[in-house]
Amino acid sequence: MPNIIDQYKIHLPAIPGLIEISGYKNEYIAQKLDMTPTHFSAKKSNGDWT
Repeated sequence: MPNIIDQYKIHLPAIPGLIEISGYKNEYIAQKLDMTPTHFSAKKSNGDWT
């Protein structure tokens, strides 16, 4: 189990960059995650993915 957590911590900083190269718009991803685009953008900017 610790291996999964370690992998998560390694990949977590890459999430904003991966979203950018994915071609999906922030609004679309926010909708799929059932959150407002503003809330999603703040999480993306701050790196707070909890």
